[in-house]
Amino acid sequence: MKTILSKILFFCLLTANPLHAKALCNRVYSVGTNTDAVSKDKAGANLISIEIFNELKKRLDCVYNERVISFSRAAEDLRNNRIDIFAFSFTNESWSKFATSIPIYSVNRLLLVQNKFYKPGAKVADYLKDSKVNFAMLSGGSFFSSSVEIAALQKAHRATFVAFPDGVMDLLSKGKVQAAFTSPIFLRRYAIQYKIKEKTMVVADDSKRLELAIFFSKKRMKPLELKMFEKVIQDMKTDGTLKKIILKYVPEEDFNSYYHF
Repeated sequence: MKTILSKILFFCLLTANPLHAKALCNRVYSVGTNTDAVSKDKAGANLISIEIFNELKKRLDCVYNERVISFSRAAEDLRNNRIDIFAFSFTNESWSKFATSIPIYSVNRLLLVQNKFYKPGAKVADYLKDSKVNFAMLSGGSFFSSSVEIAALQKAHRATFVAFPDGVMDLLSKGKVQAAFTSPIFLRRYAIQYKIKEKTMVVADDSKRLELAIFFSKKRMKPLELKMFEKVIQDMKTDGTLKKIILKYVPEEDFNSYYHF
């Protein structure tokens, strides 16, 4: 009975005021943070992730033992119960077996199509069916594309796989493929680095959104701990903090068009 009452008290204090979370947090968390690798020797494309996690740490003043790891290493470490938290990644259906995700925000998936292959009014599904359109895709994951889409493009020999996002944009900008999927934050980067907006048209996919989330080990994290993080993330959405952070890195037009809470 004493244990049950203490849990109820913990939850009531947490939900009443986020400041209590600081006093109640007495845990050391093992955290993997995303490298945001865009090429073999370059990391740090997505400063949004760093700033969001820093804000979360301010509001939950726990001890965080952080190390930078790749997507593939994050999956391995979560699966084998080596870390408590991974921040952040787009949700991936295969990760649900060993990790619980809490969404931060979602964005429209974007398809970049070379100008001469662009068809006004055509949707993403139309380009996926067009035998003349070949795709550059990231290997080792299905963060931008579903497993069904990948399998269909592979079967038709219309997919070229590369290890990093920079490689995808390099193929597209040189005309070696006709289309590639990306996200709004990468679009801004490649508009500058590869002048991609001059060479392609952007098709927003209203049927598929990419959900950025923070992941928690199903075996290492307790339900009350998950509620603690979920409450803080919801507060960051409600008080406008997430929007302020994103607008530092994304044009307001893109934010209004592609970002969703």
